[in-house]
Amino acid sequence: HVENEKRDTTRASQTQEASVSILQQQLSLLEKEMREKEANLAQARKDTERLQRSLDDVQLDKENAISQWKEKVAALSHTAEMDRKKHVRSFAKTQGQTAELKVQVYRLQSKLDETEKKLQSALVTA
Repeated sequence: HVENEKRDTTRASQTQEASVSILQQQLSLLEKEMREKEANLAQARKDTERLQRSLDDVQLDKENAISQWKEKVAALSHTAEMDRKKHVRSFAKTQGQTAELKVQVYRLQSKLDETEKKLQSALVTA
């Protein structure tokens, strides 16, 4: 009877030690997995920060490009407006010169007509 109890106790002890050993292995595997996941998480955080910096750089580049284009458009608009005003002034000046020349042509034509009449009159008299 004592012999059976010893055997049962030994078996129970061995079973308990085996269970403890299995639990320790499982714990060890879980700890290893947790360390790997923590390392992956740390790497993911670094990658996220790097990507955020890249995104910030791209956003800044975009804003700078938009600003430069706005400046170029404003400069071109200003140049176009100055050219338009210059052409309007030039056109007005040309219109004025044309009107002045028409007046001169009219006066010369009138003088020519007068001179022609005087010549005809002189020819008729002669």
